[in-house]
Amino acid sequence: MSFSGFYQILCENGHLSECDAIDFFSSLDSFQCPVCKGKLAHSNIVNQTNCCVGKENCPFSEEERISCNQIGIGYMVFEVIKPAAEETCKECGHTKIVKHTVYKIPEKGEK
Repeated sequence: MSFSGFYQILCENGHLSECDAIDFFSSLDSFQCPVCKGKLAHSNIVNQTNCCVGKENCPFSEEERISCNQIGIGYMVFEVIKPAAEETCKECGHTKIVKHTVYKIPEKGEK
């Protein structure tokens, strides 16, 4: 039996990162945000094992099925508090993120 999925992780400053479920589980106690080195504030697992491909014979609700088809069961869309800020180089046209998006940390039990 196998498992396929990943964790969505929010640090205490609202930065979102994702990590393979197996990798994250082994480093749960030592998590540091890759953006600001903040501590873990929220995590949820997204299950991508055996997702339904079509509507027929799918045991999940319409909302769950849509999520499953696109990403995986348990995927959360977080509320944006501050959008990312970008700068574009005037010489080469490359764009870089200068401030990362900040998301609202869900309350316990919030989906």
